[in-house]
Amino acid sequence: MQTDKDLAMRVVYQLEEYYLRYIVLEQMMTRKLGNSWKTEFWQMMGAREYQAPLREQFETIRQRILDAPDLTTAVREMLKDIPGTGPTE
Repeated sequence: MQTDKDLAMRVVYQLEEYYLRYIVLEQMMTRKLGNSWKTEFWQMMGAREYQAPLREQFETIRQRILDAPDLTTAVREMLKDIPGTGPTE
């Protein structure tokens, strides 16, 4: 059984991993395309066809957290639903 701190650390590690991926991809894009890609990127970030599926997926995660009886269960449920986080135990 994982403690609250163990679960919280998993969340931090996962956030760190996603942020690192974002930074690496951003640097790769800038090296290949200069800054020209940034305008299109922000336009796509605002486009409903890109946002809607992700927002829907995360709404499910938010609801499972709200429905959980305690923090430990909430974090376990959240980690189950986020792609790439693997098993929680």
